Amino acid sequence: MDAEDNYVFPGFIDTHTHLELPKRLGFSKDTNDFETETMAALAGGTTTIFDFVLPEKNESLIDALNRKVKYYEGTANCKYQFHVVLTEVKDNLYEQLKQLKRKGIKGIKIYTTYDKRLTNEEIIKVMNYCSKLDLVVLVHCEDNAIIEYCKNKHNYNFKRPAKAEENAVYTIANYALITKCITYFCNISCSKSVEIIKRIKQKGGKVYLETCPHYLILNSSKYLKSSLKEGTKFLVSPPLREEKDNKALIEACLDGTVDLISTDHCAYLFEEHKKKYYYDISKAAEGIPGIQLRPSLIYTILVKERGFSVENFVKLLSYNPSRIFSVYDRGYIREGATADIVIWEDKKFKVNIEDLHEGTDYSPYEGMELVGKAKYVL
Repeated sequence: MDAEDNYVFPGFIDTHTHLELPKRLGFSKDTNDFETETMAALAGGTTTIFDFVLPEKNESLIDALNRKVKYYEGTANCKYQFHVVLTEVKDNLYEQLKQLKRKGIKGIKIYTTYDKRLTNEEIIKVMNYCSKLDLVVLVHCEDNAIIEYCKNKHNYNFKRPAKAEENAVYTIANYALITKCITYFCNISCSKSVEIIKRIKQKGGKVYLETCPHYLILNSSKYLKSSLKEGTKFLVSPPLREEKDNKALIEACLDGTVDLISTDHCAYLFEEHKKKYYYDISKAAEGIPGIQLRPSLIYTILVKERGFSVENFVKLLSYNPSRIFSVYDRGYIREGATADIVIWEDKKFKVNIEDLHEGTDYSPYEGMELVGKAKYVL
């Protein structure tokens, strides 16, 4: 193996993927999502992914975790961990959280919108419990009342406005201060949210800011300038924002406010799950793929175009994720660590769906010229 003139990086870690979600939501696919998507992750240099355990109705959190582990056993092509989604607060919740911690779970996911959302009273209770147990609470922040009010707007970006995210981030940020809970803000998309989280960090809040490649690179012009059918490719929640938000998030990466960049990967099929619902986007699948291209996208937009150091690149994609979720055997290269290694070449290429292993029929980055890719993954 020849690594001359190439970088040697620790394997990348993606802490936010939804590999099973399309099937769970009733969108049929012929592929085993865990097998295909972990292969795609590995091809891009990601050696560990975190997926989500979503309990069935009346299923205990432990039973849901055991079901997920059994379902995917022996099918993964890379290492994997799980976060557990909390959709209701039961009387025995604290004991269930303790059991999850003993099973090695570090992250508990909650929502402030969708049918699985918790009330504010439930959220602060969960954050208090997780603070006592040193668990990380991951939060998808959008104010459900605002979204309900805007649901009949024609343009997708207006249906889920930035103000919905800002309001929810403000509320959760203050809960984080009060409860001293380790709080992880998922898929942050807009500049005002960055400002709120930055202030909470300055006040001593134990908070982390995650964003995704699409919020750095793509923007709402994809909804406005594309045909209705093509525009469905870019449906994701929260939506793509304005160019000023792209710039603010890139700056937040450069100044260290952003702690990590994950994908929120969800591999729907464009023709079957998105395009055919263009006439009523409330029926179309929300979510986009990116598990294979994430390292190349970030290397291009930050390292090559903004002069970001490769050390900080590795910090965003490997080291910080390993520290936040206590997987201390990876995220760096040193004696005693797991030997997850990426040989990285500084090479130009054009994104072509035919070259990707993701279990979907499109890429939102199709045709883009990128620099940097995994040459070997060990």
